[in-house]
Amino acid sequence: MSLEHQNAMHPRIVRPDGDAERRDTNVTPVVKAVDLNYFETFGTRLVSGRPFVAGDAPGAPLVAIINKAAADVFWPTRSPLGRRVFVGDSASGGEVLTVIGVAANAERGELFQRHWPMLYRPLRQGKIYHAAARLYVRAGDNPAVLAAAERAIRETTTRKAIPFASDEEKLNNGLMGRRAAATALDVFAAFGLLLAAMGIYGNVNYAAKRRAREIGIRMALGAKRWGVVGLVARRGVLLALAGSVAGVIGAIMLMRTFKASALTTTVATPWIFAGSVALMVVVVLVATLLPAARATRVDVVIALRAE
Repeated sequence: MSLEHQNAMHPRIVRPDGDAERRDTNVTPVVKAVDLNYFETFGTRLVSGRPFVAGDAPGAPLVAIINKAAADVFWPTRSPLGRRVFVGDSASGGEVLTVIGVAANAERGELFQRHWPMLYRPLRQGKIYHAAARLYVRAGDNPAVLAAAERAIRETTTRKAIPFASDEEKLNNGLMGRRAAATALDVFAAFGLLLAAMGIYGNVNYAAKRRAREIGIRMALGAKRWGVVGLVARRGVLLALAGSVAGVIGAIMLMRTFKASALTTTVATPWIFAGSVALMVVVVLVATLLPAARATRVDVVIALRAE
């Protein structure tokens, strides 16, 4: 079980105190005041340094733990341990915290950007800007644990506790809009693929009709049927491969723009591009083989008379 207090829009200034190599001046880490069990509850490991201890209390030196993303923003080529961070509401009023540890990256609840910089400080040392706090319970697959926690809160505070929601439920609710948008994009993509297949089919079919005389001559001279089919289909396949290569290059360049939103997958997953190219080639083959095979069944005499 763990308690967290997020300082809402405060503090507004979070910057390294002293020497730093800050790369992005537009990024302000989110500050959270957490208890000693926070990282254990979430299963977040420390990359380096030490966790918070009971001695990190009021009157003791002010300390903080930052995540890997914040370390990469403030000190990308140096160790952040022992360095100091200014935290405050104005340039003249604030606190200076000493970094004692670096935690692995964990996603924010809003899920709008991957690996947002975070700064954690001991709950007993943090400034409280409002009374709201969040209680996290590691329940596993046992819902009775959440019910017991709600009952304990109700008995202690004499108030009705807000029902706990699992991380899975929060994730599903947070991604509902994106899933709807992704489904709509899938539908449009499938429709676009259908139009592309129809266009390829019409183009190859028209090209085969224009080459009726050539096909007739080849057949009259003893050309094999599948050789002629391959000849007619070759142009469509080459165009498909050229278009697929151009599409993959364009997709890689475009996905760099959306890299921050790719929360659950790598933007350059090879099998996604390989599958897309394979699917396009299959569609082209299906769209070209039928008109190509039909062209080989043209009567040779009629084909030779064709203008």
